[in-house]
Amino acid sequence: MYSSDSTADQQEKLEETREDEEINLLPLRSEIEWAIGSLKDGRSPGCDDIQAEMIKACGEEGIDVYHKLCKKIWEKGQWPTDWKRAIFISLPKKGDLQLCSNYRTIALISHASKIIMKRMERKLEEEVSNSQA
Repeated sequence: MYSSDSTADQQEKLEETREDEEINLLPLRSEIEWAIGSLKDGRSPGCDDIQAEMIKACGEEGIDVYHKLCKKIWEKGQWPTDWKRAIFISLPKKGDLQLCSNYRTIALISHASKIIMKRMERKLEEEVSNSQA
């Protein structure tokens, strides 16, 4: 009359739980160190005017500070207001500049924001890769 989940169903639920726990883990210091190292030099800063080179120049202490910040953001699930701001710039392409299609728009965002976004991107890529395997 009552049926219990099959072993395969239980295994699938266990794997889904493990995957959910993995993706929700707090950022590791090594992940933040990697993200800072992967910031591209010579790029325009966002609203905060902090260049990638400035973040990298902070060394180990800077990594520790950004690691603590990223963990707090992850725990609270709230992005700092300043990290949400962007400067949008329309750059002209070739052709008739009276046409909107002859422009491309770029968004200048905070390099600090890019640190946690790179971590998120890497985690999502791992998830997609694992689900396709």
